[in-house]
Amino acid sequence: MRQLFIAGMLSLTSYCAVAGNSSNFNVNGTVTAGTCDIVINKGNSRLQLPNQTSTLPKGTTAGKTKFQLSIEGCTENGKNSLSVYFQNDQNTTNGDGQLANTADAASAAKNVVLQLLDHTETPINIGQGKYSQNPIPAHSANAGSATFDFYVQYYATGEVSAGEVTGSLIFLVEPS
Repeated sequence: MRQLFIAGMLSLTSYCAVAGNSSNFNVNGTVTAGTCDIVINKGNSRLQLPNQTSTLPKGTTAGKTKFQLSIEGCTENGKNSLSVYFQNDQNTTNGDGQLANTADAASAAKNVVLQLLDHTETPINIGQGKYSQNPIPAHSANAGSATFDFYVQYYATGEVSAGEVTGSLIFLVEPS
């Protein structure tokens, strides 16, 4: 999968009429197209968690499963370090920053979500957004390339009923 980095170009002209005065404000930028090769879980972008019984008490977790993001060839404007952030999407994230169960309502497990963990197995609150999340350090890194370790697990938000659990995750890779 190719990831495209774009530094936005903005051309803005502002005219302000206050007591007969006017001003002109111009902002210019450059659009660049840096690319990266991104491999999720060694080429498998579908992660299968283990089956779990529906006896999870509220607030407990189960089925912790590791996955990796491997990124190569990312250099932009001389920057070789990489950071990963997760995008808060109201359709796929609940109010507590966990991945909502987006399985079809007829077959979905009830009162269970997916919790994302960083490499130290600390929960990541996706709802905090990019600037409030701590940058996720790479497991291993070379100039413009890195491997990031993560975990995902079931998290019971109430009395769990049996069914499917599905979630999706949007991540951003940025040179830093």
